[in-house]
Amino acid sequence: MKKLTLAIMALSLFAGVACDPGFESQYDIQDLRVLAVSATPPEFLFPVPEEVLQLLSGEQPEGEKGEEPEGGFEDLAGFALPVTLRLLVADEDPTSVSFQYSVTACVLDQQLHCDESLPFAEVASGESMEAEVEFSLEIPGDVLVASLEADPAFGLLGATVWLRGQVVGPERTEEFLKAVIVTPDFYEEREANNNPSIASLMKGDEGEETEVNPEDGPFEAETGGDYRFLPVIPDEDRETFQVVPFDSSLEAIMSGESVEVDTEEIEFQEITEQLTVRFYSNCGKFNTEEASEKLNPLFETEEDKEDKDLSVEWSAPDEARECRVWFVAFDNRGGIGWYVLDIEVK
Repeated sequence: MKKLTLAIMALSLFAGVACDPGFESQYDIQDLRVLAVSATPPEFLFPVPEEVLQLLSGEQPEGEKGEEPEGGFEDLAGFALPVTLRLLVADEDPTSVSFQYSVTACVLDQQLHCDESLPFAEVASGESMEAEVEFSLEIPGDVLVASLEADPAFGLLGATVWLRGQVVGPERTEEFLKAVIVTPDFYEEREANNNPSIASLMKGDEGEETEVNPEDGPFEAETGGDYRFLPVIPDEDRETFQVVPFDSSLEAIMSGESVEVDTEEIEFQEITEQLTVRFYSNCGKFNTEEASEKLNPLFETEEDKEDKDLSVEWSAPDEARECRVWFVAFDNRGGIGWYVLDIEVK
């Protein structure tokens, strides 16, 4: 394959980005909530069928471009993707969490519901008395094929298989979406994405932090006190990945024009993940909803990177009680990890 249409590639790139909608509000936990869903692995690499490569080649006759391949993914129809799913569920009282769950693998329609005109399957169900539950499932091959064929570029730069789930508690039902990315493996030295982890939690002023030891029991805080926490994410969890550098072609792509490039001459741009951590609590208050290593293009410059970290301040409530706070890390490619801290306010 020597030529590709960048317009098609751009559509696939935007469609393949993993997102976890539904977790960006209500950081003050007062009822049953799904705070995060992690998939292991969050991304699969798969071989691209020759029919798909030929279909997207710039050497194809004009009339054949954009046509859906016939049987291009038929070898995948009998294959199932094994996934381990973890749910992080929270409630105002963390000691009494009870819920049932179910998960369906499917292609989403425009309303973000499962498109029942395409293959779909219920892949998991169960119940839990714990706030965190882990279970294994398999995404059927026909759902995988339908997800690839629904993608504008037939999965050339990565397509999304959606897991649509539901958590049912005694008084509240919460729905969630989790994207599992499937990406072609023809990029040089391409590696699938992994989940980040919050390896530990530091407390104290900047430069004077000490590690919170979970073996010591709940973190002790004074009523009305202010505390600074810093989630520690290993450097190796900030993975490097490759993207197509659009540069000057972006204007033409956005206008819908077709821009052909020689893929043998493309130097794929390497990007290192910039992580974001979101903060939740069932009592007390964080001074922000999230901290991110990413620069805000509206008012931040490269110099602002020197002052960026993932720290946050938490103010304890004015009355003595037991609290729980949650730190959820996102790599913005579908990878998720978290850290849960119990706090005893005296």
